[in-house]
Amino acid sequence: MNLPTIIVNFKTYEKASGDAARDLAFKCEKSAKETDKEIGIAVQNADIQRISSKVDIPVFAQHVDPVDFGSNTGSDLAHTIAYNGADGVIINHSEDQMPLDDIKTVIKHCHDEGLETLVCVDEPGLARRVAALEPDMIAFEPPELIGGDTSVTDAEPDLIKETLHNIREKRDVPLLVGAGIKDADDVETARDIGTRGVLIASGVIKADDQRSVLEDLASSL
Repeated sequence: MNLPTIIVNFKTYEKASGDAARDLAFKCEKSAKETDKEIGIAVQNADIQRISSKVDIPVFAQHVDPVDFGSNTGSDLAHTIAYNGADGVIINHSEDQMPLDDIKTVIKHCHDEGLETLVCVDEPGLARRVAALEPDMIAFEPPELIGGDTSVTDAEPDLIKETLHNIREKRDVPLLVGAGIKDADDVETARDIGTRGVLIASGVIKADDQRSVLEDLASSL
């Protein structure tokens, strides 16, 4: 996907499930086109085919398992996620963490299938180790700020800088930030620090006017 970007994580919110997921995807696509900015979405895996066939913006899966073809009931294969129209995958979100060896396996499987990889980290030291695995993007999200009213850009600017420094010690992997992001000021602050965009969920999904929030965020990309 093109950078800088906003990626909206639908999670399993009621306002981003079923018909509401389709409607929100359309809002994200319309906002992207009207602002001429990159907006991607991370939908529930069951919605990938249905939504990716209806919108022309990047669609990410929320999870993939570190397995290959075989007897893995209940698992999601990178191959099948790609087949159903995903452009990328979120890996190791704080609500869906996995060991480093599994992250490495998933990144390889995704790259083999042409999927972009966005690996979430919750501290700068992990960012350094993940960068060595050559993901396409890394997102820094302190778990205690996710879903809250305080933005990571206000609460932890020094940690963002440290995370960026640690990544660059290994390789030039673009950094996104998330947790508490809510408006254009947060996006601008994140960009000024050196990040390439934001990962956001509740700030968009729970908003009364989702389009207005999306366009406000996009204005600072």
